[in-house]
Amino acid sequence: MEHSPTPRSLYPKLAHFCEQLVAGVTPVWLPVRPASGARAMDCFSVVEARVRAHGGQSVTGWQLWEWPPFYLEAEFHAVWRSPNGQLIDLTPKEIPVHTILFLEDPTRPYGGRRRRNEMCALSGNPVIGDFIEACNEAESIVDLGDRALQTGPIKMTSLEKVRYGELMQQKQRALFHLQRMEGPRKADFCWCGSRKAYKVCHY
Repeated sequence: MEHSPTPRSLYPKLAHFCEQLVAGVTPVWLPVRPASGARAMDCFSVVEARVRAHGGQSVTGWQLWEWPPFYLEAEFHAVWRSPNGQLIDLTPKEIPVHTILFLEDPTRPYGGRRRRNEMCALSGNPVIGDFIEACNEAESIVDLGDRALQTGPIKMTSLEKVRYGELMQQKQRALFHLQRMEGPRKADFCWCGSRKAYKVCHY
């Protein structure tokens, strides 16, 4: 992925995806200022530590990513609302970014359980569907029952291990094809639904 995974604009398909996740709430762009010693993928602990030390509030919602022209992804996430009301992302990213697009979700407080990432295809390409299907089923296996409360290695039955391995292969095959697909031509209409030429919209 050559570009930042953070969406640069709230185009129609992204706005519709957000509305399906949390009706009536508009996402906002937030600065990423990693806390000292913080680990990627540990947002809830990082924010709770900042609240204990400096006050403010933990705010849960969805961190929104894109991989155009293939899919959108929403990751359940926590950010810090400082005592003066500013929202800040304290968690470092595996792909370094300076801002994230965050959709606050007051209907889903964090109760210690992982939540599956939500994904939305940006086209009807069946390879994208195969990739999303494999991701969703694999996460369902990992987070089955009380596993969603666990950290570290997950114990699976023999049948689950076999199926999980098959899903990882399906995911890798789809990813292989996606990484080699040609992007839109510069003169084409942009995949975001703006009806602008790709070269002046998301190129």
